[in-house]
This record gives sequence, structure tokens and C-alpha cells, in this order.
Amino acid sequence: MTAHRAFQFCKQYKRTTEFRRLCEIIRNHLANLNKYRDQRDRPDLTAPESLQLYLDTRFEQLKVATELELWQEAFRSIEDIHGLMCMVKKTPKSSLMVVYYAKLSEIFWISSNHLYHAYAWLKLFSLQKSFNKNLSQKDLQLIASSVVLAALSVPPYDRSYDASHSELEHEKERSLRVASLIAFDVEPKTESREVLSRTLLLSDLVSELLN
Repeated sequence: MTAHRAFQFCKQYKRTTEFRRLCEIIRNHLANLNKYRDQRDRPDLTAPESLQLYLDTRFEQLKVATELELWQEAFRSIEDIHGLMCMVKKTPKSSLMVVYYAKLSEIFWISSNHLYHAYAWLKLFSLQKSFNKNLSQKDLQLIASSVVLAALSVPPYDRSYDASHSELEHEKERSLRVASLIAFDVEPKTESREVLSRTLLLSDLVSELLN
């Protein structure tokens, strides 16, 4: 409750510096809980009530970050949500995952990461089609059109041809990191991870839209 009130205060009065500081405090708090697991009064994050409170706080953090247009903090909030769920080896309910992918697509669009933006839209479409039984056919077609447009916005050429070896390695690691966030794999297997690409995206897109 205190964290939510603090988020609303920061949003209302545009206190971006305090908002970043608050996010860092919450981030460090969870890191310490994970580090010192033998603490006597440590909350049990596997308990449904505790996990839901921690998760709700981070989703509120994500929403306020995007409303304040603090895109770097919003991306870190996405990582916070993913990290929390990896700790407890669970995936949030579908209604929260819709918010997760909607915000992720917005973050990638603002940062001009068209490939990741299209992947986020594809995940959002797949989620809505599978779990949102109240979605009309017209709405589903609108989301599908957005997925196709997002995919067409991805440049069909590789802009890293003049990059150094270290830059290419850094980009590969970054792609694997983002792939983990998009797939929301709480138990990632390093040996099976794939670097995201336009070719792979179009293949997944055709498969998803034809099913």
C-alpha cells in the first residue's frame, strides 16, 4: 500500500527522480531477500498472497514508469517482473501478461527496436487469442493486423555488417536477454536459446496466424 501511494505521488507531481529512487529501493529489497534466504522474518514469496502483493507492486511500477515516459525505468520494471517470477518459477495469470506484453511493445516502439516490438505484438496476439474469450472477431483481426504491420516495419537487412567482433557479441547477448523477456521462460535453457531475427519472426508469424 505504501509503495502504491508513493508511485501515485510521483506520477501526480511528476517526481521522476524520486520515482527512480523508489524503484531502486524496491529492487534492492527483493535482491536482499533473495540473497539472505536464512533470515528469520523473511517473507515466503512462494505463498500466493505474498507473491501477488509483490507482483502487483511491480506491475504498478511498470504502469507509472510508462505514464511518466521513463522508458529505461519501464524496461527495468519489465526485468523486475521477469526476475521475480524466475525466483518462484511461476508465470503470472493471463490478464497480467496482457499488460506485460502491451507495455513491452510500447517500450520497444519508443526505442525504435522494431524487431522486438513485432515479437511483443505477436506474443500479445497469441495470448489474447488463447485466453480472452470475450474478444470479438473484429478485435482479434485488428490485433492480427497490428502484428503484421509491426513485422513489416522490421528492416529486411542486417545493419551490423560494419560492427566489430565485440559489438556483435554484445548484440548477441542483448538479443538473448530480450528473447528471455519476450518468451517469459522462467527456467531458460542456455543451450536452446535462439537469437531473435526477422526470418524467425516471419516464420513464427505465419505459423501463428494460420492456426
